[in-house]
Amino acid sequence: MQIKAGEIMKLMNQWAPPGLAESWDNPGLQTGRRDKDVRRILVALDVTEKNIDWASRHHVDMIISHHPLLFKSLKKIDADTEKGRMLCKLISSDIVSFAAHTNLDSTEEGVNDALAERLQLKNCTGFIPVKTDAVYQLVIHCARTAGRQLAEVFSFANISILRDADDSMIHMELKVKEEQRREVSDLIEKWSGLIYSTEWHRLCFEGKQHAMGRVGWLPYEMPAEAALAYVKEKLDIPVLRFCGQVDKTVSRVAVLGGSGAEFANAAVAAGADMYITGDVKYHQGQDAAGMGLLLVDGGHFYTERVIVPYLARKLRHEAEKRGWDVEIMEDHKARDIFDYIV
Repeated sequence: MQIKAGEIMKLMNQWAPPGLAESWDNPGLQTGRRDKDVRRILVALDVTEKNIDWASRHHVDMIISHHPLLFKSLKKIDADTEKGRMLCKLISSDIVSFAAHTNLDSTEEGVNDALAERLQLKNCTGFIPVKTDAVYQLVIHCARTAGRQLAEVFSFANISILRDADDSMIHMELKVKEEQRREVSDLIEKWSGLIYSTEWHRLCFEGKQHAMGRVGWLPYEMPAEAALAYVKEKLDIPVLRFCGQVDKTVSRVAVLGGSGAEFANAAVAAGADMYITGDVKYHQGQDAAGMGLLLVDGGHFYTERVIVPYLARKLRHEAEKRGWDVEIMEDHKARDIFDYIV
């Protein structure tokens, strides 16, 4: 079955809801048409001139990246600049560019679950809470004779029905997620002739908690030096940078892909022996070491590139399940922007 870019974007937004993105972020459609027919998708960490050129030569219709191509609004597209050339190439090649960034960091089966899976961490829990999904209770008062019909209309929601004392009226209680409120409100308006009144209530102690990062357990307890070697091997890092105590054993590990050194305190509070993240600054390393934490700077690139094969695998599974005629490819040529002399 042929599929449009808009359908793939809808699926991505279900996995990584845009509402989970940080306020400064710009996930979602970067360039292109939602009605574009998509037969080939390239999954990448970044959108670069090299992978745009590769995508154009190999007839790729859509690039799904973790890092957005556009973080800030543009006043002009200047083809003499790198960003301008990239945009011109995407548009002229009719390639859709879509990004899932901090929303993919905080969702389940996102960047940090991919990182935890690569390190084979067990019994993982969320690390840094970012958002709790809002859940609402809707109470509908209607005639008993209309109850069955309305129950069918709202069958997608969690419904309980209470009869009134005189047996002529019933109270229907629905639990509704934030993203369902508009749909439910539209249905209420459409079926208003069967409804006497409605009442909305926010349920304060319900709703799914989303978190950046994960905290879990290594497959087995290791001496610190062995744990460092394990991380280096699993993430295929050429040079591993770390600070803190090495005269201890490591079993409980916190991870946060990308840039998360400011959460070292939280790693200690979570009982982690080791914290793996990227972009660690000098004084952040000093502070973490002073708290007795083994802090590993795995690099922004190496702690996030794990999402590429992980996301490609999820997309292939969904494409097969839905009967989509689409090929999912991975950007295997991506490299860290930093080089090392060993």
